[in-house]
This record gives sequence, structure tokens and C-alpha cells, in this order.
Amino acid sequence: EEDGDSTFNDIVAYAENTNPEDIVISKENADNLGTEMSRLLSQFELLVLSLYLQGISYVDIAKAIGKDAKSVDNALQRIKKKFEKISS
Repeated sequence: EEDGDSTFNDIVAYAENTNPEDIVISKENADNLGTEMSRLLSQFELLVLSLYLQGISYVDIAKAIGKDAKSVDNALQRIKKKFEKISS
């Protein structure tokens, strides 16, 4: 649990309080969102998003891909706008 992992008791408690139908619907919604985002985002945006979701900072992403931090920031702003567009 110290490293952010769920304990067995956490998983059991979640399972007991969750309708299996809701779990399937949530998974389908997540899959659909992922498919739509993959379709809408450029390869650069997908790369930046992937690194950002791993908890990597703007500056470190920029260094890793050889771009300015401002380019990373701009890509994340575009991603946000695209996400808002499909989630509304």
C-alpha cells in the first residue's frame, strides 16, 4: 500500500460495492474514449499524453523528446480541448 498499490481488502470492498454491469459499462466507456482520443490526437500529442500520464513533468518530457517545454505545454492544451470536445 505504501507504493500506491491497492490492498486485497480495498479490492474486495470495491467489488462488493460495485455492480458488475457498472464495471462492464465503465470499461466500455474507457475503451471508447481511448479509441476516440487515438483517432483525434496526432502522434506527437499521443506521445506527450502517454509520458504525462506516467507522471513525467513538462520539462522532463521536453528533454526526452527533444522539444521545448512550451511545445509540450501547447500539445497538452490541444489534448485538453480535444478531450473536452468529445466528452461534451
